[in-house]
Amino acid sequence: FYDDIHTNKENEEKKNIPYIPNKEIEEKKNIPLEKRTSFFLKEKIQEKRDQVNEFKDYQFPLTTKNYEEIRIILCSFLNADDSKGGRLYLGIDENSEVKGISLNHKNKDNLRNDLINLVYDFYPKCRVDKIYIYFIPIKESKDNKIHFVSNSYVIKIRVYPGDPEFLYSMTKLGYLSYKRVNDKCEELKPYEIYDEIIKRDGNKNKNENNIIAKEKDPEPEVNQQDLENSDDEIPIFGNEEEPTKKGPGKHNKNNKNR
Repeated sequence: FYDDIHTNKENEEKKNIPYIPNKEIEEKKNIPLEKRTSFFLKEKIQEKRDQVNEFKDYQFPLTTKNYEEIRIILCSFLNADDSKGGRLYLGIDENSEVKGISLNHKNKDNLRNDLINLVYDFYPKCRVDKIYIYFIPIKESKDNKIHFVSNSYVIKIRVYPGDPEFLYSMTKLGYLSYKRVNDKCEELKPYEIYDEIIKRDGNKNKNENNIIAKEKDPEPEVNQQDLENSDDEIPIFGNEEEPTKKGPGKHNKNNKNR
């Protein structure tokens, strides 16, 4: 009798936790985070926040504070000393749990524009091949079958390191620069900015193509149902045009496919 009560209690507690078949979740665990093409709702991924990975549990619409935090992270990844840059995942919390962000087709277009426009004021100018945006779909299990969660995504922002001879600033009016140190973005002090500029000045004659390996991340899986409800025939990932507006909330239809 008491065993039955205990079992029922456990079942009640687990009602809100999606069932994930052991085989599929184990297969996903063996895939590096940067190679993931889908996630499971409430999945606890193995990777933690570190030098090249940052997680933020934001919800749409993003706040002004959210956008400012993203700008700092983008700047710090652009200023990476190595050839890795970094990846920012929106919809994963700081404990590495997948929460997702709910976005319809119009929301995705607007958010894509907002994120790209965040680097508009960066100096030197951020090249268009430095930042790529991916909307990675989320799955869950119902009736022991795997289904896509409609309009739910983890947004991955892939940032390649900037040109090695430059130290990037968030404004043209003075140096406001950040670098990634372990799992944090640290603002550079005036003497650190001076040292960085002198150091990077020595990289002018280096061939960037020999320094930075620009292997693109895999394209996400496609939730066909969401695709059928959109105006696009195929999903488009990454950037094809330069930012043309200043700041979030100012959407440009010409930048739709970035």
